[in-house]
Amino acid sequence: MARTADRNDPAGSRLRSQFRLQIASMLSAIRCPYFQKAFGWCNPIGGLAGLVGLGGGEFRLPVLMYVVGYPVRTAVPLNLAVSLITLTFALVVRSRAVSVAALVPYLNEVAGLAVGGVASAFYGARVVSAIKSEHLIIGAALGGMAVGFAPVAAINAVLGFVLIAAAAKVAVSKH
Repeated sequence: MARTADRNDPAGSRLRSQFRLQIASMLSAIRCPYFQKAFGWCNPIGGLAGLVGLGGGEFRLPVLMYVVGYPVRTAVPLNLAVSLITLTFALVVRSRAVSVAALVPYLNEVAGLAVGGVASAFYGARVVSAIKSEHLIIGAALGGMAVGFAPVAAINAVLGFVLIAAAAKVAVSKH
């Protein structure tokens, strides 16, 4: 008797209908070729990122551009959005392995890296918006190759110079 009453309930019917629509929407997303390519690459990217302690963006961006097929101006913000989610979960998982209290002695370094990273990201996003997509891809490829072949001391020197130049520019613009 209760089953008959449930089937005649308009609210229950509406819920079943919404559930069917959600299932159909998920199935259509799974059939999407972009989803299938991205999902196929997520396991190796996640595995590599987990091994080296990164968010996976260094591996994910080329996949989004060259395998999935997004243009660079779409792939970069998409990669950043996925990185935000991935890094949030990585922080939660890694906080179980290393206590937050163990990081307290390094708060000055963390703060410096965070402030420098935010400032560099803001400046970099402004510069990138002024560059043509073709030049952006070439520059990224050349920069990646340069970092791959350059000795660590040279990379440190260049990064140090960039940081000093950025700090000088900020200091000059403040006055």
